[in-house]
Amino acid sequence: MESEERRFTLRITDDESLKLEELKEYLNITTDSAVIRYLINNYKEMSEKKAKKDKECCGLLSKNNDLINAIAKYFDSEYILKKLVFGDD
Repeated sequence: MESEERRFTLRITDDESLKLEELKEYLNITTDSAVIRYLINNYKEMSEKKAKKDKECCGLLSKNNDLINAIAKYFDSEYILKKLVFGDD
């Protein structure tokens, strides 16, 4: 199957133009159309990687919260134990 080439004009704002220039520099690509092609061709992969990282981040946050709760319980227990051993002083 032969691929069909599509041509179009893309109007972008000054801010978008600056971002496009930053992307060209970051990706080491010289033309606007090459950057746009790169983004189109890699969007799905980048989205999947981001979703995976987001999931990892949520897991780390959950582990962090578990550790915070465990530390709080430890200090509560330590406080109660000191009260029982040494009184209310």
